[in-house]
Amino acid sequence: MELGSGQPTSDVVGEGERARYLAFIRENFDYERLVHVASFMAMELRIFGAAIDAFVEAGQQSENALKIAVAETEQRLDDYHGETEKLIDEGVSVGVKVGVSAGIKAGKKQAAGAGGRANAERSNQIRAFAIQLFEAGTWKSTKKAAVELWPKVFDESKRLNRRMSADRGPQTLYEWLLAHKKNTR
Repeated sequence: MELGSGQPTSDVVGEGERARYLAFIRENFDYERLVHVASFMAMELRIFGAAIDAFVEAGQQSENALKIAVAETEQRLDDYHGETEKLIDEGVSVGVKVGVSAGIKAGKKQAAGAGGRANAERSNQIRAFAIQLFEAGTWKSTKKAAVELWPKVFDESKRLNRRMSADRGPQTLYEWLLAHKKNTR
């Protein structure tokens, strides 16, 4: 049988044959080269094993890094949640303050409106008084009527606590009388 036939030597080769087979290997193969190849393969296996170990360690480190990142993210979310609650509380507080402020402003406007309406009512009373005096008399002109009626109208404005201006009052009285005269024609 020839070497390299593909059949296992234990089945085909007897003890004598086996010795011949080993002699053939010794003659045809360089042991130094085989030792060199074997040590190179052992070194490659050690490097490969170290690479596997490094890969496993890197995986563990990645897992640890991932765990740390998850923990930090959870902490940030907790912090964010706390900050959000604080901002909501502050926002509600500000909203209440704004609402109260708006209520106060609305109340002031309402009070101012009421004061304005009271002023307008007193002015209307003074105007009605002036028109009543104007209709009760006979006048050469509306301007003369305003000049003659001014002292009585001014006293009435003081009595109603709606004092008319001494500078602008006579002109206002004249304008009231003109408007009334125009509307009653």
